[in-house]
Amino acid sequence: MNDAPRPTDPSSDMNALIQGILKAAYALAPARLQDAARAVGATDWDDLTGGLTFSGQDTGGGCLMMVASLPGGYLLGVTDGEAGWPTDEGTFWVGVSDEESGDELAWVFSTGDQGGSLAGDR
Repeated sequence: MNDAPRPTDPSSDMNALIQGILKAAYALAPARLQDAARAVGATDWDDLTGGLTFSGQDTGGGCLMMVASLPGGYLLGVTDGEAGWPTDEGTFWVGVSDEESGDELAWVFSTGDQGGSLAGDR
């Protein structure tokens, strides 16, 4: 049995960081994220992401993600681009996915100062 302590939910300390990450993701892939926002019923990306409440979620296999519920049974997830809580506005994964199936509607990945970014959709 693993007696290591579970990471605490950092939700209360993350709002400003997550909002910065969402803006950075939008700067990398504005058309893709606008399309995703409209697909789930929002007017635009700002409408979709403004005022969201994120909570920490253990997604299994040691992976951690900040997650907010979206209209239509979708989730908005934010990670550090690997398997943990986001830590800065330059290195991240942001994704809109179906809550039930986990299928990604759209995602943006940035490696920050390593100079890489990717974006995709279904």
